[in-house]
Amino acid sequence: MIQILLAGLSALFGATFRRLRHGPSSPNWSWRLEWIVAVQRAVLTTTMDWPPERLRALTLSRIGSRARALELEDEELGGVPCERSKRPGSDPEQHLLYLHGGGFTFGSIASHRELVSTIVSAGDLCGHSVGYRQPPEDPFPAAVDDVVAAYRGLLESGVPAERIAIAGDSAGGNLCLALILRLKSEDLPQPASATLICPAPDMALSGASWNTEPFLDYLTRPIAKAWLDHYVDAAQYADPYASPIHGDLAGLPPTLIHAGSIEGLFDEIEQLAEKLRAAGVPLTYRVAPEMPHVWHLFVGMIPEAEASLAEISDFIDRTTRNSDTKSTDLGG
Repeated sequence: MIQILLAGLSALFGATFRRLRHGPSSPNWSWRLEWIVAVQRAVLTTTMDWPPERLRALTLSRIGSRARALELEDEELGGVPCERSKRPGSDPEQHLLYLHGGGFTFGSIASHRELVSTIVSAGDLCGHSVGYRQPPEDPFPAAVDDVVAAYRGLLESGVPAERIAIAGDSAGGNLCLALILRLKSEDLPQPASATLICPAPDMALSGASWNTEPFLDYLTRPIAKAWLDHYVDAAQYADPYASPIHGDLAGLPPTLIHAGSIEGLFDEIEQLAEKLRAAGVPLTYRVAPEMPHVWHLFVGMIPEAEASLAEISDFIDRTTRNSDTKSTDLGG
């Protein structure tokens, strides 16, 4: 813990001095975003070679005002531990199945609780955050099996597919796509929509944006690869359930993608968006200028996170209220 604290403080002071001398790293960054990105990169670099179980022990739980305002309850869907969240006293008919990020190895329901609670509290939704298995104890395809089981469990509880939206960030965005592909292969009903927040569609991390100079994102390729090596072997990179960009994307539900223009995953997300369009998937694609990887996690800290989560909540509300909704906005 002292090692992390020292790395974070060093990054904080270093970012402050650099900005005072040279201005912001990216033209429109606030001081707060400058500090967040610097500290995130320093901490993740310091811990990237740690065993996943040690990383999990340090995962922070965001219990902010949105989470405190909701009813939170443990549940099981298809034998998979989940957390249900909704407004007190409400009985919503629209449901969100959320798959958290964290490089497949260390994120959790707790670390993403405030993000999910912000989406849920902005609409009349019942949220279900999935606690899927993680490596190295349970490598690929355990996480995919779990999210499919949780989706099946939600269906078996009586919720119709047209009232279910799925969403996930980073590794969770990857799992959303893997889930949809498995549903296709097993002839199960598709959800009303999918929201992919800075998804990781290709385990090979092949995009040129990882090599951009200067590289501004906090998630570097060495950090990402250190995590993914616990989850999947190189021989499995081409498996569409590991790297959904290699799958048959035709017939997928209306999809919203968010990407930050400076993130290392940007090129891979661009390729994913192109393949979804070519497959005829109704797509809304938003690129947030100068935003790093999953800036949504910083809700309550930066206004850009608030605005992006509001758009996601609106998209989920529209698609789960009207199963015939087709997004034709291909902006971004």
